[in-house]
Amino acid sequence: MVRHRELLQRPGGGGGVTGPKGRSAPLTDDEVAAALRALPRWSGDRSGLRRTLSLPQENLFAIRRALDQLKITYGRQPQLHDTPDGLTLLVRTVAVSAVTSLDLELARRVDELIDEIGRF
Repeated sequence: MVRHRELLQRPGGGGGVTGPKGRSAPLTDDEVAAALRALPRWSGDRSGLRRTLSLPQENLFAIRRALDQLKITYGRQPQLHDTPDGLTLLVRTVAVSAVTSLDLELARRVDELIDEIGRF
């Protein structure tokens, strides 16, 4: 049960539904650190979450195709950066130049998608 006094208190920073300009609010350092503990394949900070994949080229092709499909169905996908032996995925909300709760959901979806591809 919410008490009237709690309704009048100012909410804490980060992780909110919207930021000051109506966009997703950037997460705090503590929120990003907690999220990374739940996303062990990812690293990063408030500026972005990264996951590097070192796989054969044919596997990377399948992942790229799946990420394209993710953009079609989810409306978002990570930024992709080629590396000498694979691919680095970067997840961040460009409009606020930071990680938001939407990015955490995207990272989880990417992990599920990569796990699904690995089963075939």
